[in-house]
Amino acid sequence: MVQIATAWAVHRATGEAQEIDASAVDKASVADYDWFCPDECCRVPLTHYNEHLQTFRDPESERSFRINVAAHFQRKMKGPAHADACTAVDDYTKYQLFGREHGVSHQNGVFVFNLNIPTDHKPAPIREKKSVLTRKFQQRAMDKVAVEAAESVSSVSSIPKSKGLKDVKNIARLLDVSGFNEKYRKSIMLRDGARTLTLADIYKDDPIAFYREEHKRAKRNEPPMPVLVHFKPIAIGKYHSNGHRTIQGAAVPIKATNGKAKYSVSILLHCGDDEIYEAVKKDIRAGGRTFLLYASKAEVSLLELAYKKTDISLGRAKDNALFVHVRIDRPEQIVQWSPPDPQLSLKLDTPYKKCEALPQRAFTK
Repeated sequence: MVQIATAWAVHRATGEAQEIDASAVDKASVADYDWFCPDECCRVPLTHYNEHLQTFRDPESERSFRINVAAHFQRKMKGPAHADACTAVDDYTKYQLFGREHGVSHQNGVFVFNLNIPTDHKPAPIREKKSVLTRKFQQRAMDKVAVEAAESVSSVSSIPKSKGLKDVKNIARLLDVSGFNEKYRKSIMLRDGARTLTLADIYKDDPIAFYREEHKRAKRNEPPMPVLVHFKPIAIGKYHSNGHRTIQGAAVPIKATNGKAKYSVSILLHCGDDEIYEAVKKDIRAGGRTFLLYASKAEVSLLELAYKKTDISLGRAKDNALFVHVRIDRPEQIVQWSPPDPQLSLKLDTPYKKCEALPQRAFTK
C-alpha cells in the first residue's frame, strides 16, 4: 500500500484544516484530528503510522536485520481508493517502481539494493600456476558444491535477485525518488558484500559531520565504510593539482573543540588517473558545480591533522583547511547531480484547483 509523507489534517471540534507532515504528528494530534489525502481532488481517509523499528529477513543471506520505518500515512484499511487523478501517490509510486526494477522487495515496501559499483580498474594480480595436486583437490571441492547447489535449487529459485546499482547514476536516481521524504532513506537497504547498510548511513551531504565521523573512525581505528558524497568542487584552477590529480571541495568553517582555533573542512577528491581527472575538470569548466560520487572508503589522516595544527600554531600554514580524502578510479563512481529541492513544511496558498467528478466524502472543511 502507498505510504504518504503528508496529510490534510482536519480538527474534529473546530473543522480547521491544514497540511501536516507525518513526522510532526503527536499523541494530541491523533486524539484531535482526522487525516485525509492531501490532494484536494481525492481526500480519502488516511491512517497515521509512527516511525518505528521493524525486523526483516534477507532472503539471500537468510539473516535478520532491523531497520527504521519512517512515519507515514496510508489509506484506511477497507476504505475508498485514491482518486484516479490523485497526485499524492505519485512520489511514492515512482519510488516503488524504481525499487521493483533495481532491488528486492521486502515487507512493508522496504527495498534492498545490491551495490555493484566498481571502484578500481587495476588488473587482477598475476598468480603462479597451481600444481596438479592442488587443482585436483579444488575440482573435488567444486563438484561437491555443485551437487549441494543442485539439491537446494528448488528452495532458492524463487528468491528474487536484485538487478543492483551498477553506477552512481542509479544511486542518484534513488536519492531523487526518495527525496519526497528523506527519512525513507533510513529504510532503504544497500547490500555491500557481507555488509548491509542504509542509504542514510552512507550518504554524506554535510562536510563538517562527514569530517567528524571519519575523524572519530580514524581515532578508533575502525574499518572503513563506503560513502556516497555530495561534492561541491572549487572551480578556481589553483585548487586543482595536476601533479597529485586532486580537486578541492568548497571549504566550510569549523571551530576546534577548545572553541578557540578556527579551521575549515573540505573534501579533497583524488582521481585515480589522468583520464578521470581531466574529465571531472572538463565538467567543472563547463559549469558543473555539484556532483555525486561513490567511494569504497573515506579517510581523515591523523598525521596530516597533527602537522596542520602545528603549522597553524606556528604561523607557517598557507591555509587552515582540514581534509576528508576520497578517491575515485572509474567513471561509474561520479556524476553531475544536484539534490532535490527540500520539501516545504507549510502549504502555501495556491490557485483553486478544479476537481472533476470528485466523489462525496464523509467530511467538509
